[in-house]
Amino acid sequence: ESSVSVAPEVPELRSGDAGALSPSQQAELAAVVAGVRAAGLHVEEFAGQIVRGVLPSSPLRGRVAVGDLIDAVDGVPVPTEAAYASAVAAAVLRPRVVLSLVRAHNGALSSIRETIAAPSAAGQLGLVTTSGVGVILPLGVELHVPDADVPSSGLGIALVVAAELDPRLVRHLPRVPIAAIAGVDAQGNLTGVSELRERIDAARVAGIRVVVVAASQQ
Repeated sequence: ESSVSVAPEVPELRSGDAGALSPSQQAELAAVVAGVRAAGLHVEEFAGQIVRGVLPSSPLRGRVAVGDLIDAVDGVPVPTEAAYASAVAAAVLRPRVVLSLVRAHNGALSSIRETIAAPSAAGQLGLVTTSGVGVILPLGVELHVPDADVPSSGLGIALVVAAELDPRLVRHLPRVPIAAIAGVDAQGNLTGVSELRERIDAARVAGIRVVVVAASQQ
């Protein structure tokens, strides 16, 4: 069973209401996506601007919903806030503006196009947005990570997901406890964590002698 998530862009990446994601939920989704990809499964991803609010005066009120992801304005991709601002500013030079949207509904993503008269001034679409991504996972994933600092446990979560999907990926690892002290983005790149020395010391106190950290912190 596939699952759909819309979340702020990685590595601040979980399924649910995109406007209410905690940093831990964001990091958890990035780790899950990385683990699924490491197992060789396809994850479809859309980059754009997540709608956080629609102002009462917006010409798109009733047509665009909170949680929609705008991936293009007049055919121009808008993966960053700067690209979105530039595309909206250019829209005043045309008689109308076309927004390409990705909307999550009942476990599926649908593509929508909304056409309105161009705003009279740059940036007057009446939408509150932030950069984000939408992802389609090829299967449902449920995690239970109690009392964990998820942003610094991203690598561990990704390894667990990948090993569950394809045990061959971890058969070469030593048969000893391993402390994976690193974050991970949705592309599988390791990211540094805070208080690394303290985390390593805690692992040693727990009797763990093999520690994996991001190359940037070696």
